Amino acid sequence: MEKHKDIARIDQESKRTHGWYVRVRFVGKTYSKFFSDRKCGGRCTSLLSAIAWRDKMEKKLGKDLAEQLQNGQPEAAQMTLQKMISQLKSANLTPEQLQKIIQEVSKAIDPAGNYGKVAEHLKDAARQMQAGEKPGAAQSLQAAANELE
Repeated sequence: MEKHKDIARIDQESKRTHGWYVRVRFVGKTYSKFFSDRKCGGRCTSLLSAIAWRDKMEKKLGKDLAEQLQNGQPEAAQMTLQKMISQLKSANLTPEQLQKIIQEVSKAIDPAGNYGKVAEHLKDAARQMQAGEKPGAAQSLQAAANELE
C-alpha cells in the first residue's frame, strides 16, 4: 500500500481498532484525528477522509511562510522567520537547506505586501542569501519579524 504523509494505518485486532491516524505538526503543536474504517464505511473511504482532513488542516494552519501571511497569521509567520534565522546562523546548514529557505522567502514576498515593510525585508533577505551573506540575511529576516509585531 502507498504511503501518505502524516497518515499511519492502525490495525489492532485485540481492540477491534482499524483505521487511519492523522497527525499534523505545526509550530510546536500537534493536531491529530483517527478515522475508523467502521464509521467511515470501509478502509478506502476512511483513508480518503483522513487525507481530506490532513489537507484541510494544513491549509488552515498555513504550512509555509507565504500561506501564513496570506491567511493573516502574523504570529505563525514570526515563528517561521525565527526558525529560518536559527537555521541561517547554524554552522551545518546544507546548500539544499539554504536553497529551500530562499525559495520559501521568495514565495512569501507578494503576500507580505500587506504587512508594511515586510516584503522589502524579505526581498533583501533573499538577495543576501543568494549572495551567500547569511548574517545579513538573518538580520533582514529579523527586521521582517519585527515588522510583523
